[in-house]
Amino acid sequence: MYSAISLFIAKRNIRWLSLLLADVSLIWGAFAVYSYNAWYRDFIGNEARLALGAIAAFYTIISIIGNISRREDDSATSPGQIFFGTLVQMADNLAATGRERIPVFASPQHKTKFLFVLVKLFFIPLMVQFTAGNIFDMIHEVQRVVKTGMDRTVMMWFNNVCFPLAITAFFLIDTAIFTFGYLFESRRLGNKIRSVEPTWGGWIVALICYPPMNQVLSAIAPQYSNMYAYFDHSITATFIMRFAVALLIGVYAWASVSLGTRGSNLTNRGIVTRGAYRLVRHPAYTGKVAAWWLLLSPVLAENPMAISGMAVWTVIYYLRAITEERHLLSDPEYVDYCSKVKWRFIPGIL
Repeated sequence: MYSAISLFIAKRNIRWLSLLLADVSLIWGAFAVYSYNAWYRDFIGNEARLALGAIAAFYTIISIIGNISRREDDSATSPGQIFFGTLVQMADNLAATGRERIPVFASPQHKTKFLFVLVKLFFIPLMVQFTAGNIFDMIHEVQRVVKTGMDRTVMMWFNNVCFPLAITAFFLIDTAIFTFGYLFESRRLGNKIRSVEPTWGGWIVALICYPPMNQVLSAIAPQYSNMYAYFDHSITATFIMRFAVALLIGVYAWASVSLGTRGSNLTNRGIVTRGAYRLVRHPAYTGKVAAWWLLLSPVLAENPMAISGMAVWTVIYYLRAITEERHLLSDPEYVDYCSKVKWRFIPGIL
């Protein structure tokens, strides 16, 4: 009897430890890359790196608790086991000579879980850095408002105080929501993963919009729009254009608020039909790209060719919309949503 109990505990401990080891290796291996890789070392600030360390510690604690509470007959896999097991199978298939290759993914669910691990590995450090940067920008803008006070005219006050503060707040809201979405998922939050973009094309057009890939594309197709450009050296023209840009970036932030806990790229975490998504299917892209085109106008007089770079970025975001829809159309809820919200970008037009 004693030996049977000991054997049961030993088997359970081996499984518990193997799953925990895989998770810890994934968590802290990723943190090591974010800390010591040359590109990440330059891109991620000290505050964001501390936050990533805290996130790694939190994930480790969650993994320990989850594996301790795992039932002995629970055959569910852990993120670390999925990640490393899939890589090992890929390597084994590459090395296979004269024998049949085993499918890398045992099931569609296995593929979805692996791809979501990749999504998190790519986006979490970027979003944490963006959010940290936006927090510091927000603090700076608030301090500047306190020091500046009311400008000489309403238009000057809007141009020099309200507009920078609003834009910074909108981007902070956007990145904070998406950071939360990448970090946490649960049924209680209503953001469990249903599927992940399955095609290379969908991944490419999404990732090329983020560092470091967007830096490479920007060298080929420069984006000359400047968020804080002046228009025709005129306070009035600048006021009108900045007011329009603030509205458009506000739409962009509104789209993120509408997504709520489901905010993340390349994933289906439940179809959102509220807020900005009641009007068009891609409100964030509409707001961002339209704002870029307005901000490009001061440059065009001196550099008409700047329009070509912006055209490239517009096509990229159009392709993002198309590939996202192709992915989401596998969900009957999205098919129903498209039948109700017929416009992709502009209500009644496009």
